[in-house]
Amino acid sequence: MELAALIGLTDDKVGFASRSTVITACGRHICFRDIFSNRKDFVECPGQGVKTVAFNPRENQFAIAEINETPRVFVYDSVSRKLSSTLEDAATMEVAALGFSAYGSRLVTVSGAPDYRVKVWDLSKGKVLVETTLPSNFVANEVVFNP
Repeated sequence: MELAALIGLTDDKVGFASRSTVITACGRHICFRDIFSNRKDFVECPGQGVKTVAFNPRENQFAIAEINETPRVFVYDSVSRKLSSTLEDAATMEVAALGFSAYGSRLVTVSGAPDYRVKVWDLSKGKVLVETTLPSNFVANEVVFNP
């Protein structure tokens, strides 16, 4: 059996860790729920909560942006649930959106007010490859990485 849809979950903080495991953000935690056994596991996240989440089931990764005055982005292995990297200086006040490249080696972050920056990160080095600034009237809540 393969899960094709989740009815009733409308939040953008939902993704798949595997064919049978759904990941959802829940306050300061990430919840892993097995759809067959209904077993739940939790990972506590730093900061005051989870602002946004990106998923890369192909490479078993997920990234979260914390709610904090100087938010960081944390990249985890979704199988082991271990932290694999931390990205500092992702935004001044908030990370509005995250997106993985097709093979998971890069992550794009979009910050909201007051800086409105887009950064592409090399995850193996934790360094910014390219950065640009968006117009101040631009509001982003989703980003897609074009391979």
